[in-house]
Order: sequence, then structure tokens, then C-alpha cells
Amino acid sequence: MSLRVYFVLIARWLRRLPLLIASLFLSGCATTPPYHAGIRVLPAAQLVVTKTPAVRIRIATPAERNLITDFPGKKALERSAQWDMTGAILISPALILVCWPDIICDVFSDPHGGHEQRLQTQAAMAQFQCCLTQAIGERLRTAPPAESRDLLELVYVAEIRTIGPAADRTSFIFHGRLTFQSQGTVVYQDLLRIDPRGFSDDVPSPECTQDAGTILRYAKEVIPGMIQTRLPGLPWQPNPRSDTP
Repeated sequence: MSLRVYFVLIARWLRRLPLLIASLFLSGCATTPPYHAGIRVLPAAQLVVTKTPAVRIRIATPAERNLITDFPGKKALERSAQWDMTGAILISPALILVCWPDIICDVFSDPHGGHEQRLQTQAAMAQFQCCLTQAIGERLRTAPPAESRDLLELVYVAEIRTIGPAADRTSFIFHGRLTFQSQGTVVYQDLLRIDPRGFSDDVPSPECTQDAGTILRYAKEVIPGMIQTRLPGLPWQPNPRSDTP
């Protein structure tokens, strides 16, 4: 290859340099801090319940879903992810050229690991509602009476979702609306959030994860603990399991 050809190739890359710099900015700088949701605690003195309430855990309807999953700054985060994804697409050819040895190594070193993880995650999601319902029931002292007029309800959205930055991370997210009704009247309501983009103050910052064990731990320990923190006046067991995330 002649020296002239080398100069032509260098000139072409220099012409692309501004686009590459702009793409790097879009893929790394268009980020927004996560939203921190406060929690509402109903003191035990204001809610004295001697009998175990009925417990209802259900998945949100499409109309409820939009209300439960919305939080301040969510649109800005999604817009930021869109910008990041645009930048990532623009620089992807250059990244592939640089990183192709590592990509090939990852593919051939564990060809079935990703498929196995997906199966485990799907199994955990299928068990989520059952495990959550059972864990909440186990924390209460006794089973609810046949005709309880008190109701503890959790309406939730739990899913594996592609988020960001650059829309390059996939994670478990949970948003729930907790309601307590006494004698048919709503006396308490709050939102529970476990989402890297926005989370409740009584859980540490969630990491992006699809790990089946982590998902089931949220159902069996973390979320029941969040409910117990908010409604300490319910007849809970004196020594529940650890709910530290």
C-alpha cells in the first residue's frame, strides 16, 4: 500500500472524528440521576388492628399500570436513554472493530450460559406472585378470618425491562401500590418502587439484575419488609426474616 493511500485513509477518519466525538457524548453524557421516592409510614398508634386482614396480591391492569409505574423524571430518563441509544448505534461500528476479539471470546467461552440464565429468570418471574403472597402471609401472626372486613392489597407491576444508559441494560423492576382498607374505607396508600431509575428510600439503590435468586429474594424478603415498615400496626410476627436487600 502506497503512502498516498495511507494519507487518504487518515483523511477519511479525520472527517469522521467530529461525528465520533458527538456520538461518544450522546452515549455517555445524556444521563439523569435516579428518582428517590419517599415512604409513608402509618404509625402503629394510628392503626391498631387486632385481627389479621385479608391479603390480596394482584398484577396491575393496563390502566393501573400507567399510574403505578409513573414517577417524577421518568420521561426525562426515557428521553435520555433514547439519546444514549442513538449515540451507541452511531459508534457501534467503531466499537465492534476494537472489541471484536473479546466479543468472539465471550460467545465461544459460554455459548449456553445466557440461555440458561434466561430460563432461570423466567421461572423466577412465574413464581413471583405466589412467593410474594406466601411471604406476606407468613409474616402475619394468624390467618385472616373467613369474613374479614379489613383488606391489605398490593397491586403491582414486575417485569424484566430494557432501560439504559444507551438502552444496553436489562433489569428486573418492581412498582407496587399498597393499600389498606378498614371496614371498607381506605385508610392508607403508598407506592413501593424497586427500579434502578427510581426507587423507594427504604431500599438501597437497586442494581441492574436478572438474577433469579435476587428476584425471588425481593418477593420473599424485601417487599414484605417494605410493607411491614409502612404498616407497623398490623399483627405481624415478632421476629420476621431479614429483609435487607
